[in-house]
Amino acid sequence: MIAIGGLMMGCAPEPAVQESKPVPKQLPAPPWVLKTTPTEYNVMKVNQGWNDDEADWYYNLSQGSRIAHYDLVVNLEQPKSFDLFLADGLARYGYLPAISAKWNPDSLPIGFAKDQPNQFKQAWFGMTCAACHTNRIQYQGREIQIDGAPALADLGGFLRDLQAALAETATDSGKFDRMAFRMLGANASNRSKQALKARLNDNAGRVAAILNNSTSDSWGHARTDAFGMIFNRVTGIDLGYTENEKAADAPVSYPHLWDTGRFNWVQWNAAVPNRTSFEKLGRNAGEVLGVFGDAALKKPRPLHEFYDSTVRVRNLGAMEVLVEKLTAPRWRDAIGPIDNKMASAGGTIYAEKCLSCHALINNLKAPIEVVTIPMDQVGTDPTMNHNATRMVQTRQLAGTKMLAGDKLQPTDLGINLLANAVTGSILGKIARPETDPLSPLPTGWSAPKAQTKPPAGPSFAVATVYKARPLNGIWATAPYLHNGSVPSLYELLKPPAERIKAFKVGSTAFDAKNVGFATDSGPTTFETAKPANSNAGHAYGTDLTDQQRWELIEFIKSL
Repeated sequence: MIAIGGLMMGCAPEPAVQESKPVPKQLPAPPWVLKTTPTEYNVMKVNQGWNDDEADWYYNLSQGSRIAHYDLVVNLEQPKSFDLFLADGLARYGYLPAISAKWNPDSLPIGFAKDQPNQFKQAWFGMTCAACHTNRIQYQGREIQIDGAPALADLGGFLRDLQAALAETATDSGKFDRMAFRMLGANASNRSKQALKARLNDNAGRVAAILNNSTSDSWGHARTDAFGMIFNRVTGIDLGYTENEKAADAPVSYPHLWDTGRFNWVQWNAAVPNRTSFEKLGRNAGEVLGVFGDAALKKPRPLHEFYDSTVRVRNLGAMEVLVEKLTAPRWRDAIGPIDNKMASAGGTIYAEKCLSCHALINNLKAPIEVVTIPMDQVGTDPTMNHNATRMVQTRQLAGTKMLAGDKLQPTDLGINLLANAVTGSILGKIARPETDPLSPLPTGWSAPKAQTKPPAGPSFAVATVYKARPLNGIWATAPYLHNGSVPSLYELLKPPAERIKAFKVGSTAFDAKNVGFATDSGPTTFETAKPANSNAGHAYGTDLTDQQRWELIEFIKSL
């Protein structure tokens, strides 16, 4: 078990670096990869329906994300530092260091994976669902891991530093010589060194393309403009038409994963259907394309209605089976007892103020029909919803369609082009199963059944609504509202005009009274006056007395 107690989530001051540090005469370890050794941790886990083997498998399962060459990343030094880039398990960005090595022999941080379809092809370093949907909270000296909870990580900062580290290593003789020695040995030829430098430059350019209009300094910790990233990736980089890219300026919180497999629609604006197995694959494939999977969006030839992509569809199918087992964390298991008298009074308030939108879950297997609320009625920040209706040029894909979808128009909704790309990427793996190897599975598992006759593909939607989901486990998912603009449940129950206007984000210190995280410390300052950061709206239940607020919060803890 690991004790993370004092992890610092922000970037430390840059050390003074003397680039005269000599290349060592002998490597400390013989392999070409210098593995980051996981510290002995002391992490408490609550029962959420997964055994340890299943959870550890999920954390680092490759889904086809490719950020940069794997051997470069694991041997890379941090910008202006001698420390390896992965030395702290990326904790400085709010990611979680490894806690197990069975499915993760190189001790990558939770949510990062080695993608290598076969031994003859280049291995890649990429992300998985777990990077954005796993969190740890600190409470009374304990470190409590919550599977499926929103991460408090800084994706933009991680990518900016990775690009800087790659570029700096290619140009700084000291850094380059040390990396060349680690990877090529003491007697490397000039030709092999030049090839290494070319790869560094190519990879720095790849990450720079990801950064271009895809990440923003304003995101900070705990938020990402997921739709903006996916749209830019698919309609810009994959389509080969960067004019479609726009600033990803509507960051949102990462939604929690428990119960996701049972919703009929997903995403904050209920834009993605989620009823059939194929639609669920579509939801996950879209996520992979957003976090740096590749899709070759060339005009399909006759009888060739699919796209070649890096999406690992069979792994996604196996992962979905596991995610559907994930249950909400219980307050009693993680934090402590609940005041039953207050919770009973709060249950009455919940039935009056909350139940019409946020259903109570009694059946842990039944499908869930989510409630959608018109954007102007809920009154929360509209930026994300407005951006989801953006139009793009479809270029070489104009006139094509996948399965039962409509033909793409020369100028069409970005979400329609995304649906086309997602469906075609899945069909590519069905048409060419040899390109989609299934990773080893946890003990006792069997391979998910292959989909050979797909039904109609995902039909994404554009509607000016926000989705209201059940609130079980909501206590572990702060900050609140879709854009993370309210730090605690208590603040959410205040009238919008009285809510806090600025607070710190990124601390994992849990505030059990207000139900959120500490707002007086953290690496990111959230300011509600900035664009896309409004904390207005969702005025439901804000007319309660203070006593009633505490009673309602006590009931919500019990869900």
